[in-house]
Amino acid sequence: TVKDNDGNSMSAQVTAGVEVEADEPVKEGDRWVVRYQKTKSLGGTVGAGAGPFGANFGASGAELEKGTRSFASEKEAKEFKEHASARIKDEPDATSVAGAMKLGIGESQAKGKSSSASAGASATFEGASAGISHQTKATDEVEVVRVSETVFEVTAKTSTDHGTDGSTGSLVTAKRGASSQSGEATTVRFDLATSEGKQAFEQFCRDQKVPSRGG
Repeated sequence: TVKDNDGNSMSAQVTAGVEVEADEPVKEGDRWVVRYQKTKSLGGTVGAGAGPFGANFGASGAELEKGTRSFASEKEAKEFKEHASARIKDEPDATSVAGAMKLGIGESQAKGKSSSASAGASATFEGASAGISHQTKATDEVEVVRVSETVFEVTAKTSTDHGTDGSTGSLVTAKRGASSQSGEATTVRFDLATSEGKQAFEQFCRDQKVPSRGG
């Protein structure tokens, strides 16, 4: 926190980290499946104040990876769960043909990015206060699922969330808020047994535009 000669203040904070989560193995058919997620985040906030007025702005982003791994035995699945952070560190990128072919049948991998932004303002006068804040979160994701030896399904997803909150009060505080959500998803199936299918697969993973041929 920094203050100027008039007592106005400004503060900033930035954090970064990697978090890996893995669920307990679940038996599906004759296989044991573990679902995992890895999040690499970077965020920061900036705030400023002048007398009875205050404002804050925040922005954060994250790289996301999640998916499923399938094992013949519960023991193998539990071993993966216990060491998920190390095991997925060097996972191949399934949005490439080489990486996709390393997935087992029924396994999946999704990669994407999310971003959040927030802004708020507040004021205090003679014991009464009022404030308002707005938040926006956007997520883009590409998920690859291996259906058979050569067939893969790729789903491109986008979503956006908006939220607004306001409050007024002195001894009693009143709050109000509103939110909205939008999103879309497109799924295309590819056969990587052909060179045309391989090219279309990597093109869709790269730009999320449905190919005219190969899908």
